[in-house]
Amino acid sequence: MGSRDLSKLLYSKNHEWVDVTGNDGGIVVGITDYAQDALGEVVYVDFPEVDDNFAQNDEFCTLESTKAASPVYMPVAGSVTKLNSALEEDPSLVNNSPYDSGWLVEVKLDQEFDRSELITLEEYNKFLEKESD
Repeated sequence: MGSRDLSKLLYSKNHEWVDVTGNDGGIVVGITDYAQDALGEVVYVDFPEVDDNFAQNDEFCTLESTKAASPVYMPVAGSVTKLNSALEEDPSLVNNSPYDSGWLVEVKLDQEFDRSELITLEEYNKFLEKESD
């Protein structure tokens, strides 16, 4: 998988990213560099099951780090179609490559894509600046 163009992704205020250019209309979901940095070293990914269905903002996965276990929230409504099985062998990919090798799941949308709660990279960076104030 090549390097994702961060400016083409959409972001949630829960620090997830969404790539709407997935295969077969699938949406790829992961966590941002900011989120992985805040988590610390990820040692385990507690995945949902393939075909599990989630509403937007539902907790769908847990990342366990050396600091704590942190929920990850689904930025879109849909069904999980694929898990990043590479994370079962090497969960540190979430830290080392959060936008590429460290993606979490692929999702098939339940309905038309709703981007109302998602923001652009520029908006996300402004949000992070406000968070750190």
